[in-house]
Amino acid sequence: MFSRGERMVDNPWDADLENGPRQDVARTGRVFRNATFQRRFLKAMVYGMPVLLVIVTGALLSVLDRPARPAAVRPGLSAVRVQGRALASERVRSWLAEDPAPLPGAHLVSWDGVSRVRDLGGAGRDAKARGDRKDEWPVDVHSLTVAASSGQVFRAQVAVAVTSAGPVVASRPSLVPYPPVSGQEAKAAWQGAIDVRGLESRDVSLAVTSWAEAYFSHDAGRLRQVVGDRDKGHAYVPMPAATSVTAKIATVSALRPVGESQTASTVIARVSVTPVWGKPQGEGGQAKGASVEFDVLISGASTASPRVVAWGGPGSGPSLTPYQNAVAGLEADPSAPASSEGAGPAGSTGAN
Repeated sequence: MFSRGERMVDNPWDADLENGPRQDVARTGRVFRNATFQRRFLKAMVYGMPVLLVIVTGALLSVLDRPARPAAVRPGLSAVRVQGRALASERVRSWLAEDPAPLPGAHLVSWDGVSRVRDLGGAGRDAKARGDRKDEWPVDVHSLTVAASSGQVFRAQVAVAVTSAGPVVASRPSLVPYPPVSGQEAKAAWQGAIDVRGLESRDVSLAVTSWAEAYFSHDAGRLRQVVGDRDKGHAYVPMPAATSVTAKIATVSALRPVGESQTASTVIARVSVTPVWGKPQGEGGQAKGASVEFDVLISGASTASPRVVAWGGPGSGPSLTPYQNAVAGLEADPSAPASSEGAGPAGSTGAN
């Protein structure tokens, strides 16, 4: 017991006590909370990972399956101008057919383009004040090409007003002749043609004639043999059988320069072929034919047995490749060629 005046003395056993937390004793509450969080996180990962994989896979598939956006295409004519083109073309046709005709024997060749007439000041006026008057409609000028029976070519133009109800022809056609073109033929069939030296023209002419006769024979097997294509999977489509065929070489060019003492082994030639269809009319008459022009590729031109191995339209000579006319997967018709007395493509017979 202590008296009232005495001061209470601290317990000496309390001197070693520490008021702070012990470092060597585990904090059970925090550990428990951390363990609970980890368990929940792991559980969420286990159950959520499949869902996440499904979502990611679906997103990837949607991106991969999405069609590629087409490249920007320059828009063509508007619907109004397409309609105006039709009106202008029909106006020129009906105009050429008038009696008397503005250009006897002429015909429409093509529609070439359209341009908008410049506004002479109306663009600055108030749109409400412009109203729907005829002199306020935009005007398109359509350009067309017209050819006369003589071969002369003209440019025709027709004005088409674009009204609120649609395009309307606003003028009669005009005619402006194109500058005349000289009738002199070009010296070479191809740009930069290379002269061929030492070429035996007779052998090449025989090769071209053999090809022309086979081409207009209606005999696919014969044509393939003349071309010399060894691929059994290739077939060639001939023209209908003609009564007779003549071929004439206009010009020959090498594909690349050769030495002075060398002769080109592969050349191209411009060939004029004239097939004759049907029988001659009348006793002692002669059948006539219209000529067709080709560019042909001749292989082995410097040998004794050249062959025509490819052909195309005039101007295609430099780009021809051997056997390019072959059709794969088409069996050649082994049947005999059509009778030379047939009339040709239309199947009509000649007059007896």
